[in-house]
Amino acid sequence: MDFLKELFETEEAFNNFVKKVKEKGLNLADLSKGEYVSKGKHESEAKKLQADMEAKIKALTDEFAKKEADYKAQADKSTATLTEGEKAAKALQDQLAKFEKEQEKAKKEIEKLQADNEAAKRESVTATHRALYIEAGGKSKNVLRDIDFLSKQVNDDVTFEAALESYKKENPELFKEEKTEVISTSLDVKGGQKPTSEEQAEIDRVRSNVGLDKKT
Repeated sequence: MDFLKELFETEEAFNNFVKKVKEKGLNLADLSKGEYVSKGKHESEAKKLQADMEAKIKALTDEFAKKEADYKAQADKSTATLTEGEKAAKALQDQLAKFEKEQEKAKKEIEKLQADNEAAKRESVTATHRALYIEAGGKSKNVLRDIDFLSKQVNDDVTFEAALESYKKENPELFKEEKTEVISTSLDVKGGQKPTSEEQAEIDRVRSNVGLDKKT
């Protein structure tokens, strides 16, 4: 209660005042600084604010519900009383919706064709690599596994043929042994073991499929 001290002329008068206030069980506060609000008043204000808020929410909810009902009624009425112009506009909208569906369908078909084309390209490359692998004398039972491994080595600096040659040197047991033969003939003959007739037929078939010339 020191904020009241300056109101008394003497210290004794202020102390007597403080003593009587305490005897009455009173509590004094300087409300000018907003430092004290009674609990009851605070709760009352809080309840009032909550009630006001709930009332506003209910009012807005009711208003939105009424507007929604009005809009629906107007829409139903408009649909029932369409003019010729509105019917034409609706027909155009229907046609547009149909066109958009057809466009979406065409887009999916194009994407499928592109995917099929990419798959065909991959198959063509695989067929070419398979022909080169067989021609090199590859005899592994896991041909596709080896081809896939070699294909992953290919980059801007390494061709499939180079990767195959390196792989062949590192894994000679996976390839047929080459034999050097000296034959006097007018035809150009490469040293090494020739493919069997079945292997040569497979090589020719694969080369034909990928657009390569047959080897004589």
